Parts: sequence; structure tokens; C-alpha cells
Amino acid sequence: MALAFHMTGPVQISWASETIGIAEDRVNIQFQPYWDEIHTDDYGGLAGPPGELQLLGAVAFVSATLTKFDEDLAHALHGFGGGTGDGATIDLPTLGAFAFQDGLYDALVLTGTIETNTFSKAILRQAQEFNASMRHKRFGVGWQCYMDTTCTRQLMARVSTGSSSCA
Repeated sequence: MALAFHMTGPVQISWASETIGIAEDRVNIQFQPYWDEIHTDDYGGLAGPPGELQLLGAVAFVSATLTKFDEDLAHALHGFGGGTGDGATIDLPTLGAFAFQDGLYDALVLTGTIETNTFSKAILRQAQEFNASMRHKRFGVGWQCYMDTTCTRQLMARVSTGSSSCA
């Protein structure tokens, strides 16, 4: 397998079937696996290193800075997906709400020129406006994404949407 440059171009970000905007430079996707350490006597028991690791799942953290975005949607996102507001206020979801049980998650779709990445269970964890009083505003968003189900264990689905002119 040869090493190659990978170009994505602009990435359109949609969440809960709404197009929020277009990323400024890149969309960062970081995968975090969760492991359970199993200690054994042959490695010193609980005081020593684990003798085995068991994979329990993984989450993905997705973040982006948008320079083109829907300002009304951006304002609504300050309520983290379950809030309400009239444009002058930001009301959060009910305190103590559960993300999955109370439906505070939705699908996150990242549509680029080369591929589309879909996370079926994404929870909005960050919504921050930058340079709000300046001429050019930016909007930072971040999601924590989970596997769709424990049976299929699909964290992200990738579909090729085009071809790179550099391939």
C-alpha cells in the first residue's frame, strides 16, 4: 500500500437533518477505545500491569470550526439539541435528562467532496461562537458519537462520494 495525500475539500456538516454549515479548514475526528484491564497473578496481580485487555467499545469525538453557518441554527445549538428559545434566550433541556433515553442525540453527517461520514448516535457537547462582535464570525461545534447498537457495533459509516483528482 502506497502512502498518499488525502484531500477532503470543504465539509458540509448536518445534524438532526439540518445543515448547520461548512467547516473552515478541517473536521477533526478522534476515536477513543475503552478497554478493561484484566490483572493476573503471572504479572503481579493488582499491583502489576494487566495480563490482558478487553475491548468494551469506543466513542468518536468530532469537532469543527464553521465559517459559513446558519446563525439561527447556531443559536439553537447553544441549547445542546434539546433546548428551546426565542432568539433572545437559550433554554437548556431538562436538568438531569438522559442523552439516549430522552432523545438528546441524532445523526451527524459530514459530507465532503471525496466521502461522506455518518455517525448515527451523536450528542452535541460543544457549541461556541467566536468573534461575535467582529466582522467575521466563527462557530465551533463538537459532538461525542457512540456505536449504533451493541449488536452491529458500527461507530461510523463511510461512503465514497467522488474521486480525488490527485489519486
